[in-house]
Amino acid sequence: MVLQSDSLQKELYSNDTSGIPKTIFNVHIERVSINGADIPSLLQKNNIQANSIEIYKPVITIINTGKETQNTFSGEDSLALYEKITGKFKSIQAKELRITDAVIAFAKGKKSPHTNLQGVNINLQNLKIDSTRDYNNLVSYFVKDVVATVKTATVINEKANQVYIFNDVEYNAPKRLLAVKKILQSEIKSGKNLITLTNNKVTGLSTNAFIINRQIKADSLSTDGGAIGIYRKANKTGGAETIEIDNEFFDEAVVKNIRVGNTTLTLHNNATAKEK
Repeated sequence: MVLQSDSLQKELYSNDTSGIPKTIFNVHIERVSINGADIPSLLQKNNIQANSIEIYKPVITIINTGKETQNTFSGEDSLALYEKITGKFKSIQAKELRITDAVIAFAKGKKSPHTNLQGVNINLQNLKIDSTRDYNNLVSYFVKDVVATVKTATVINEKANQVYIFNDVEYNAPKRLLAVKKILQSEIKSGKNLITLTNNKVTGLSTNAFIINRQIKADSLSTDGGAIGIYRKANKTGGAETIEIDNEFFDEAVVKNIRVGNTTLTLHNNATAKEK
């Protein structure tokens, strides 16, 4: 199954973006399997009722054509993709939805993807999408019911000269768990590692804050450790300096207890970042 617009991409590559939407989607799916389906309803009423739906090896590329400098994927973008994929169906109901071995890439204009997710697997129970296309209802599954794993996630921020690599990620909403086998953060130009952490786990996670507000609120955070770069930063409003771990993902983290294993800490001054 293929969902894409060749004409929009042609305009993008001809540098004519005036008449095209700010987001272009390419979706290639190797196989869709629907088991226990109500076939008459599917053919006559554009309704899917089934025991299980499996989307096998989808490759999704999301291209942002706008002038924004941020490499973020907004709720508005995901709503547009959601509506394109579910558009012709009045309702979709399944006892189980599985997405198997997906690849998801995010790109800015004609540049190579800045974010790549490889080996994405998602399991969702008792899915129900009705004709209202209520996107908030879909998001609620990720707060309550979704179990998702990602083999490798790579995020490149050229402006900040940083690349992040996350290996063996597990997000389990029912268990309120987020686990990452290995986290790497390094500089693109020098290749210098800024963060290397193994066996990282967040338990008692507030899934609502995590999915909707991109906040870490949890009972505990543990890591076997590795190496962490910490930065001294002058307080712009005056007063004492702040100490922070540089990150692009979370504006706020509130954790009741933290356990860090054997770790090397290096302290850097942002004002003289290139010095040892």
